[in-house]
Amino acid sequence: MPGTEFQWLAVVFGMLTGLGVTRLLSGVVATLRSRATSKIDWLPLIWSASLFLMLLEYWWSTYSLKSLINVWTYNEFLRLLVSPLLLFFSAALILPVHELKAGETHQEVFESHGHWALLGFSAYYAEYFWEAARYWDNQWFSGWGVFMVVIILLPIIAFFSSRRVHLVIATAVLVIQVLGISVDFGELQDVRF
Repeated sequence: MPGTEFQWLAVVFGMLTGLGVTRLLSGVVATLRSRATSKIDWLPLIWSASLFLMLLEYWWSTYSLKSLINVWTYNEFLRLLVSPLLLFFSAALILPVHELKAGETHQEVFESHGHWALLGFSAYYAEYFWEAARYWDNQWFSGWGVFMVVIILLPIIAFFSSRRVHLVIATAVLVIQVLGISVDFGELQDVRF
């Protein structure tokens, strides 16, 4: 598919990614506005920072799909649509979109609704694991593969863990993402649009 035709497909990926970023930032604003009603819970904000980085990384990686996929089919398009959908659903769940009402707390809202976004995180990482092996030739049975399995499992473990363990895992995932971006930064600079 010529580059101009790829742009039509990239619009859908970009639209879903943009909606996810918008939803996530709206949730952060609602959280900050609710600070008079309820004490801010840092746990969902840490996960939100990770999700923000995931959304940006996904958006950045879509550019390389133009050169990695020679023949675009509808099935290929649908397969690749899973990632931005998972990211959007995670963004929609992680933080409330409205200011909290009297009596609501950020911790209760996260524990009843927001923590379900963690399953979306794991599903996204699993989808990324498959895509990276398929399109970028990353090896499943390698150090990278073991690392990805750990990253897939961490949000699931956090989902079922105590709050203290959950906070440690959320922080670890964010640190891993920041370090991963720092390591890959040289490669990111080499991409020309």
